[in-house]
Amino acid sequence: MKPYEFAIVRYQHDASIGERMNIGVLVWSPEDSALHFRVNERYGRLSRTYPGFDGTGYRQMVRQLATRLAHVAESLAAGQADLFAPGGAHGLQAVLDRVLPEDASCLQRSEVMGGIYRDPRERCDQLFHELVARHEANVTGERREESQVWASMKEKLRARGLLDRMQRHVEVRAADYGYRFHAGWQNGELQVVEPISLDCIEDKDVVERANLWGGRLLSLSRGPAFRFTAVVARPQRGASTDAFNHAMGILRQAPRVRQVLDENEFDDFLPELEREIAAHG
Repeated sequence: MKPYEFAIVRYQHDASIGERMNIGVLVWSPEDSALHFRVNERYGRLSRTYPGFDGTGYRQMVRQLATRLAHVAESLAAGQADLFAPGGAHGLQAVLDRVLPEDASCLQRSEVMGGIYRDPRERCDQLFHELVARHEANVTGERREESQVWASMKEKLRARGLLDRMQRHVEVRAADYGYRFHAGWQNGELQVVEPISLDCIEDKDVVERANLWGGRLLSLSRGPAFRFTAVVARPQRGASTDAFNHAMGILRQAPRVRQVLDENEFDDFLPELEREIAAHG
């Protein structure tokens, strides 16, 4: 068993109202010098609560926070951080003072709390589910399906004028198996793209869905040449970060895979896609 410290990240829409919603969790393991964190980029509950909510701005703000936290976590793991200066704050409090100072901004922090658990990383996932993800799931009522991921992808493709320039319902067929992908384009060889949802409650289901795709791509790899891009929705309903990372590794090692993108990385892929479509018609 290991001691740990944790704090909750909260979103405050209007300081005059004082209402806050949990959007993330930070866990510090002093024995391992390890900082674990999870922050929620989904904003369905927030947009339903606050009329005129800026979802794009929120997501950018949360991504910036995650980047700062990742930098601090890497520095701490390498023993390079100077967070714990003599006479200053220590532990998670020092991390909070650096990446999330107390002010009147939208992102607020709780007091530092603590406990004991066998695996602080696993405890971070548990706390995230208990304090953040389950409330988001209660709003949507159901898991995030591939159709929902594709709907979001379509809007982004349409906004850049790409959707009508892509092939739709592209079938790839091997000797004993065929599959129809949502969309494709040419770049020397056939490129196909498909949404995959790993939004599951149990870790085993996340991994099994990745294995299902690994088998599917293995079968298709015996047919005509193609390259596969996956756009993956991560778990928001209880499954752990470790399970998600394992599943992403399985997908990346599957045959004919070009790249596996977290759903939140799809925006960054669009300029590359636009160049390829323009170059190959």
